[in-house]
Amino acid sequence: MNRSGEVNNLNIVQTSGFRVTDEVAMNAIQRAAPFAPLPTGYRKNYIDIEFTFDINVYGELNLWRDGG
Repeated sequence: MNRSGEVNNLNIVQTSGFRVTDEVAMNAIQRAAPFAPLPTGYRKNYIDIEFTFDINVYGELNLWRDGG
């Protein structure tokens, strides 16, 4: 995140194993941006942030569109 709260260089550190799930997580971060600006006392122009998403599924989960 840069000084003004914008997200730059968003990437996946560890995949969920499902492309659609990874895309949804990345989209959630992009939709939440911009974040609050960095405090004036913070000396760098950016900060690295790691988001972790946990998915809880009750019942059957089918991530394939063709039903397979």
